[in-house]
Amino acid sequence: MRNRRLLAVLCGAALFGGNHAIAEVAGQSDTPPTNLFMAAGPAGTVQYTFAAAVAKVVSDNGPSQLVVGPYGGSSTFLHAVGTGEVNFGIATALDFAMVYRGPDKLKIGGRNPYPHAPDLRLVGSGADLTVGLLVTKASGIKTVHDLKGRKVAGEYPAHLGAYVNTYAQLRNANLSWSDVVVVPVPGLTQGVEALNAGRVEVANIGVGAPQAREMDAKIGIRHVANDCSPAAMKRVTDEVPGYHFVTLKPGNTPGIPEEMCLTAWPVGIVTSVKQPNAAVTAVLKPLYENAAKLGDIHPGLKVWTQQAFVRPDATVPYHPAAIAYYKSVGAWTPDMDAVQEKLIALGK
Repeated sequence: MRNRRLLAVLCGAALFGGNHAIAEVAGQSDTPPTNLFMAAGPAGTVQYTFAAAVAKVVSDNGPSQLVVGPYGGSSTFLHAVGTGEVNFGIATALDFAMVYRGPDKLKIGGRNPYPHAPDLRLVGSGADLTVGLLVTKASGIKTVHDLKGRKVAGEYPAHLGAYVNTYAQLRNANLSWSDVVVVPVPGLTQGVEALNAGRVEVANIGVGAPQAREMDAKIGIRHVANDCSPAAMKRVTDEVPGYHFVTLKPGNTPGIPEEMCLTAWPVGIVTSVKQPNAAVTAVLKPLYENAAKLGDIHPGLKVWTQQAFVRPDATVPYHPAAIAYYKSVGAWTPDMDAVQEKLIALGK
């Protein structure tokens, strides 16, 4: 696994240079580019795992090779995607909303460090990323109502999504940051490392993440169940765009010892409105046509079906080339035109 991650990084550096700049996409050529780059979260996270699966399906079935590069978190690459410095990025609908609408229009928990990138555009929505707080089995913490007074990884300057998700878990229990002991960490993986080392009692991670599996094999972990009463769920959805709640059953996923309610948000692929149509189609067409292959690579991607690509609850407008493709396959309905217009207005 480590060698494969290293290979992805080295390939990205060799193809695109140290700054991961756009390759072979200047102008609106009809020729698909040979190589494209997609930014993702840190290796060991669910987002990076999803990105690697997407890149494999695109590269195996399309005209372009899509290389994934790990970053410290979405806060470190999404603005560059929006301005066109990076071809594509994979993150969550909430991340997209915050960078697209900008800090003057949208803050979560009083915070939005993203510079405004109104040119960010959606290529396609995808699988839900189920997220939750992580603790050791020995902690005695089982639900969000057990969090008060505990040492919780927080701040997450490199990974805003982790900050927002932790904040959402606190709001679910009608708590705030002042009700817990915040231990600053830079990013998602560092939070889990702090939990493993005993510096915090609670961290944040996607369900089924490789890092969580490794920790479970060593010391045993569990996720912290949400309160799915109507009032508790409303406290979250009123403040956090794109969030919803799902119920997971115990099985092969570490940290889910019993039926558990957790939060989820859709993952998707974004680019810049400046990205040439041929580059967008070179990623979208093979991914859409071969979406069923994603679930063969990772079980969490079984829900990334063709029906998931176009969503009326999208938080950023679709790229024009994506709209044209979806219309050609009958996936774009007239109702989506109104959704697109509303989203474009939100970014102005």
